[in-house]
Amino acid sequence: MYCFNCMVDLIIDKRDNLGFIPEIIGYLASIKEFEYSYKYYNLRHPGAIFNVATNYVVRDFIGLLDELEEYRTHYKKYDYHRDHYDIYGYGLEAKFRILIYDLIKFYDSCAEIIIGCCKQHSPRPTIFLWKWLETNGYKKSSKYMFKNTKNELSSFRNINNKLKHSSSKIISNNLIYRDTIVMGFFVEAAFDDGSVGPDEIIHPKYKGKHSAISYNFILRNMYYTFYKISEVLKEAIIQHLKDVYQVSIHFNRAYNKSNDKLWRELYIKMKNLPAVYFPNEIGNEVYKFEELRDKLVFTKIHAKSINVDWIKWDFRQSGDGFTRTYRIPFMGLE
Repeated sequence: MYCFNCMVDLIIDKRDNLGFIPEIIGYLASIKEFEYSYKYYNLRHPGAIFNVATNYVVRDFIGLLDELEEYRTHYKKYDYHRDHYDIYGYGLEAKFRILIYDLIKFYDSCAEIIIGCCKQHSPRPTIFLWKWLETNGYKKSSKYMFKNTKNELSSFRNINNKLKHSSSKIISNNLIYRDTIVMGFFVEAAFDDGSVGPDEIIHPKYKGKHSAISYNFILRNMYYTFYKISEVLKEAIIQHLKDVYQVSIHFNRAYNKSNDKLWRELYIKMKNLPAVYFPNEIGNEVYKFEELRDKLVFTKIHAKSINVDWIKWDFRQSGDGFTRTYRIPFMGLE
């Protein structure tokens, strides 16, 4: 028997016609063609916006998880052949950059969905969609979305902004045990002594050493955040339509044009992600998730250590042609 009061942070109702697809799409599916103002604002149907944005994120997740599984299964071969390692190391970095970008973009697409359910205003929005909502009297919806997702998104925004607005890049950093490998990365930054290494805002030092992030840890929290944004959007849209149009939007049980094949595949792959973490992550909050009857339940727990000795840190730095000194995570940590 599962205890629903034991630090449960999020419960997603799994509707029969949706499966693992978030409930919000069933509500958006009840919006009729030409209803509200989405066409006036040159936007897709609100449900279409949700489907497009989330499809990118789901596929990004699956692509990265497949890459992790491939390398985890064959890491010994790649460890001894640098060319193979570089191919998979770069593949992980590239796929993660895309995933975190599309996750933030999904959040921003929620502004489009809300705008499509607003009244008609002039001028129409072009950029700064969240600001447009506030300027035109929809501050309540905008603030609700921000307030209820800011804690979950803050660290991901920080990484995304570093990668978008500076020369920072992602560097692979793996922990090899006797029988497995824990893959991870750090976001590289420059220091005033001319060296480069883990950005200390994103990666606080651990026992005096530079640290990194494991994919096992961050992907669990990103998966939770993905569903949390969807749930908050559902609540925001329901309240928005009540406030603006005095309408109680209903769930469309007939909507079944999209099945949950990819969403279910994502859940299975996430369940197969090992619960093994980097030393600096032990004791930090991470999410576990379970499919329980007709619900997907996310529970906040603390990352635990495992009783196994690690052999080495596997760190590969491609260089930039000019930097001579690099700061490396964890090396020499006892």
